[in-house]
Amino acid sequence: MNLEVIKFGGSALATKKNFEELLKIITSNNSKKIIVVSAMGRSGFPYATDSLLKLVNDKYLKQEEYHRIVSCGEIISSIVFNNYLRENNLNSCSVSYLKNGIILSNNKIILEEKYLKKLINEYDYLIVPGFVAKDQNNEIVTLGRGNSDLSAVLLAKMFSLNEVKLYKDVEGVLPFLHYPIKCVLPYEILTSKELEILLTNGAKIISLDSLSYAREYKINMHILPFENNNKGTFVKISDEINKDYIGLVIDNKTFKILCKNPEEVKQIMHEQFLKMHVLIKKEEINNFAYSFLLKSSQNLLLKKSIIKSFFAKYFLD
Repeated sequence: MNLEVIKFGGSALATKKNFEELLKIITSNNSKKIIVVSAMGRSGFPYATDSLLKLVNDKYLKQEEYHRIVSCGEIISSIVFNNYLRENNLNSCSVSYLKNGIILSNNKIILEEKYLKKLINEYDYLIVPGFVAKDQNNEIVTLGRGNSDLSAVLLAKMFSLNEVKLYKDVEGVLPFLHYPIKCVLPYEILTSKELEILLTNGAKIISLDSLSYAREYKINMHILPFENNNKGTFVKISDEINKDYIGLVIDNKTFKILCKNPEEVKQIMHEQFLKMHVLIKKEEINNFAYSFLLKSSQNLLLKKSIIKSFFAKYFLD
């Protein structure tokens, strides 16, 4: 049996128009699919997690009530999307948190595949609410905010798959974080170590938990856009760092260049500071990052200089 585990993010599920694009993805080949879904839309949408939390006062919210309310968005999403697939004559089933096989007991994840294996023999598509599990008492619990990606990894492990596909509202993993220019090419391939460096320095593309479990289980990840056929970014499980320059993070006036050799980058940047008459403060080297604080009005000029020096091939001017 050909089987894939794929995950659709909240933005992909935001509108029925988007559903049409997701239907094309689902039916693009003949493999059966376990489809993990996030809550529909982002903050401001009625069923997004942040919107649901605004309905209550944290001060009076019990832990078990928290798990119940934050899981509502994903559960609604799984039922609504399954309903759409059945309207389009697909043999699909929405899966309850009681039967998705993910158990959280004493902060330890246990996988129990028997029910899903039975369902996947009956149906072509299983729709599973993301980041939702049950505890040892069959109460609903969650795996942590943003961990629908983790659900996909756990389900892939359950069926001994070596890849998950994560469909999002981005072209893939980009080298520039928080950079307000859209003409940027995504990486075609990253190692899991390179992605870890990006995630631990501010990237929000997937959850760090999902990457950690993917590395433990040796499950590659393919991060793809849902709106077109672009290749996205393939994340290969490997501890190697193949790229000399991994990413640029800018937070207010703090610049952080992620790289294999921070000392080398520091020397290159010092030459640029001298030529551009730039004054910096709080210079630091930390693992795979060279960072500094810019105390001048040359912010934009320095961004362009860094891109030209280290990331020019990913930038469409």
